[in-house]
Amino acid sequence: MNEKLLGLFLLVCAIGISWYLGQEGSSPHPQQEPQGLAGFISEDLSQNDQQGLLPKEWRSIHSVNYSFENERQKQLLNINNIRIPKNPQGQYQLDVDVIDVPDEENPSIILQMSLSDLKSKNKIWELGRFYSLVPYLSAEKAPEKNIPTKTESEK
Repeated sequence: MNEKLLGLFLLVCAIGISWYLGQEGSSPHPQQEPQGLAGFISEDLSQNDQQGLLPKEWRSIHSVNYSFENERQKQLLNINNIRIPKNPQGQYQLDVDVIDVPDEENPSIILQMSLSDLKSKNKIWELGRFYSLVPYLSAEKAPEKNIPTKTESEK
């Protein structure tokens, strides 16, 4: 009987220790991933980096400058949520031009990214990425339709 209780006690302790170790390093308030268009762009760039499609200089970006055509682009992108690795000792600047692609059925944007050497100002790399805005525009509040309501006399 004592051996069974000891075995049960050790089993419970092992489960408790396993649970504790599994929780170690996790925060009660996990950092939220950027959502919306900024999150999608961040994920796209991260995947390109993992696949080796971005240049080695990508890890040496000192600063990022954005150029927008309008205020709507700035609101949709929320640039503070786009994750582009920055290195304070970096030797390169990334310029991101946001270009509208007007299309009634599939409004989109192009992000034209140019990586330049800070000292010489020479462009060393360039990438254009196309992103559809349809999933993100539908998330915006649609204008309410004017639906006539019955007045007291019509009821």
